[in-house]
Amino acid sequence: MSQKGGNGIYQLFNDDNISNAVFGTINEHEARLRNLKNILMAAPKKDIKIAITEYNVIYNNRGSLPDGYRSRFDEISNLRSALFVGDLLSLFIREGVWMANFWLLMGEMGNLQVSGDKISYRPSYYALKMFREHAGQRLCSNSAQVSKMDSVPLGNYPAYKDIPILGVTSTVDRSGKITVSVINRSRSTDINSTIRIKGGSDGYLRKATVLAGESMEADGKYRGAITYHSTDTVAGPNEFKYLFPKHSIVQIELVPHSTK
Repeated sequence: MSQKGGNGIYQLFNDDNISNAVFGTINEHEARLRNLKNILMAAPKKDIKIAITEYNVIYNNRGSLPDGYRSRFDEISNLRSALFVGDLLSLFIREGVWMANFWLLMGEMGNLQVSGDKISYRPSYYALKMFREHAGQRLCSNSAQVSKMDSVPLGNYPAYKDIPILGVTSTVDRSGKITVSVINRSRSTDINSTIRIKGGSDGYLRKATVLAGESMEADGKYRGAITYHSTDTVAGPNEFKYLFPKHSIVQIELVPHSTK
């Protein structure tokens, strides 16, 4: 879904511009989904669901492949792509998308790589795993301190303005557990932000799951390590500060727990 009109984004692979252009497209996808929802609202049948036939991250450059890369598919199997997959999953939750098909889970471009009796995981696999295991069934309200950034025109893409550096989406499940999904789109800056859960309990048991890496281009194999881990559980109020690592996905689970 980082393509438009069948044409890829062409730019040096490690340039800030391609990161901002990729993340900036979320605004465009959001506008398209909302327009589609408005069209469906005018249809005689009101319970029409939205399904995405295919989503993924595809872009490339015109230069030579970095050392060790076998194909352009290796080039996009990095942390930047994982963050964008997290962005899309958050968007689908916010806009009530019923079903979405990620292409391709296995195979040359897949996030599961099988060789003999060994399985390796590309970064986007962990983004899918995080949302599968932690996200709730419905949205809940939150507020967060968020700075913004801009992108420059790139390929077929216009300049995007006011792209939030932190993408924040909160959900709640049937048990009352809240999950705050935060994507730090910055290449270089850890961001300390205050998150407030509106309504609900006066306190929570809090635990975080974190996907991060050495750089946006980290893929766990050729161009730097990625990390995937969970933190210890702590008790706290419904407003808290958290240091979100640069280029990361953080999902904070909050289980209601009275502090009175």
